[in-house]
Amino acid sequence: MLMYDAEPAVVWPRATIWPMGTDKIGMPKLAQRPDGIAGDDFDHFAGVSFTWTEEGGTKAETEPSFEFIELIAHELSGYTEVTNILLDDSALNLMNFLTNLFRAAWIWQTDVSFIRGTGGGQPLGIVNDPVALTQARAGAGAVTFTDINNMATLMPSVFDAGAAWFCNKQVIADLRDERDNNNALLLQHMYSDLGDGYQLTMLGYPVVKADGKTYPLGTTGDIILGNMRHYYIGDRQNFTMDSSTHFRFRANRTALRVSGRLDGQPAIPEAFVILTA
Repeated sequence: MLMYDAEPAVVWPRATIWPMGTDKIGMPKLAQRPDGIAGDDFDHFAGVSFTWTEEGGTKAETEPSFEFIELIAHELSGYTEVTNILLDDSALNLMNFLTNLFRAAWIWQTDVSFIRGTGGGQPLGIVNDPVALTQARAGAGAVTFTDINNMATLMPSVFDAGAAWFCNKQVIADLRDERDNNNALLLQHMYSDLGDGYQLTMLGYPVVKADGKTYPLGTTGDIILGNMRHYYIGDRQNFTMDSSTHFRFRANRTALRVSGRLDGQPAIPEAFVILTA
């Protein structure tokens, strides 16, 4: 069977995954504010503050504020039928082939939803989170050094370690000749192993190719700067494929059912910066 492998998952290997014993999992969250800008205070401690007092002075009351995150498992499923004759006569192990094919497709589609999902009956994608940080682009239909520099400046420094750019090859091609303020190429190429291809960095952050997952060039979400460790995936039931020879017994067919239950959302939306249209 001739085929090529799709690109590896982008969010799955970098996100924080929480096993779910039931269809819901909730966790308290400290109401921090990491996105302070000039003239606006950071609040890493969710309202905890102190005052200088003289001897015998009354101490001001202080306490932190909390929020709540809830992950609710949603099912992503598929179904197909295969004739028993095809299963018996195939030169390859067709059941193993279909299992591997469907697993790869299921992981791909869930990975897309972690970036593009609406949150209605499916995970909430990074681009659709209303609290995620956004940066307007300098010029329509393109990505420039100004955009990249503005996004990097907007990213709170507490999320720098582990952050990366996520975009497709259209965006990379558009940035190929962009130069910084020192007239150096913005995209830096590195080769550690020719068999693995080249690795890219911009302003010190690695560039991760996410073709088919981020949005087309010139639209909101065509490039994301983010720290995926702060995207949470609730794993209730990972990929499973079940077969039945009884459901379509008279038709001499084997029914195959694919399913998995999960949820996902940015736990700290401010760990992501999205370039808007």
